Amino acid sequence: MLLRASRACAAPPVLWSRRNSSVAPEPRARRLAPAPLALKPARDAFFPHNGIVSTPIIARGDLTRRPRNGPLIVEEYDATTVVPPGWAARLDGDQNIVIEMA
Repeated sequence: MLLRASRACAAPPVLWSRRNSSVAPEPRARRLAPAPLALKPARDAFFPHNGIVSTPIIARGDLTRRPRNGPLIVEEYDATTVVPPGWAARLDGDQNIVIEMA
């Protein structure tokens, strides 16, 4: 609030007020660029009902909305996701990894 007054006149002070507001669209989830990884084509992984299985490794950026059947290892710069046999992984509309029974 801004208060302005003049001593030269006998008028009461004039009060000025300003209120600002703005609305921004909600940000959409952004797809992270895949980090360069030296991926092996496959890795042995143990699954309780299947034992040791040679499991393909993919980068997270290779996942799409189309399901990929496990077993599968999805690697990214800060996380690793294991998709067991009999399950499938895909991305949802917000780029989250969804794992569902195949």
